[in-house]
Amino acid sequence: VQASDGTKDETDQYWVGGSYDLGMAKVHLAYLDRDFKDTYEMNVTSAAVTVPMGAITLNALAYDGEIDLDGDTTNTDLSGYRASLRYALSKRTYLYLITGQSEVQYKAATAEKLKINQTGAGIVHTF
Repeated sequence: VQASDGTKDETDQYWVGGSYDLGMAKVHLAYLDRDFKDTYEMNVTSAAVTVPMGAITLNALAYDGEIDLDGDTTNTDLSGYRASLRYALSKRTYLYLITGQSEVQYKAATAEKLKINQTGAGIVHTF
């Protein structure tokens, strides 16, 4: 990765995940560990479930993690969830509705917490 001052930053990233089909639903687990040398380290664990029901597919995801800034005591906890509904109009076209919330909890003396709520809808067609 090239920094804004033109120098190169070294980054290590490990990402492992898997899913298992239970027949009526699929469960998914993933873990990410990203280390930007001399800057910060981030790790996130996520779990999700996907439930197909004919033309409708339901999905739910939750995650938890943290960002540790090198040489800083104001590290950050991350958490959140997403829920979505997908409705197939045809083999290549679907409607979707997604909603969720992300929380960022700073560990500084002020203990500021940031909540971000998101909702979206749309249509997707693949060619």
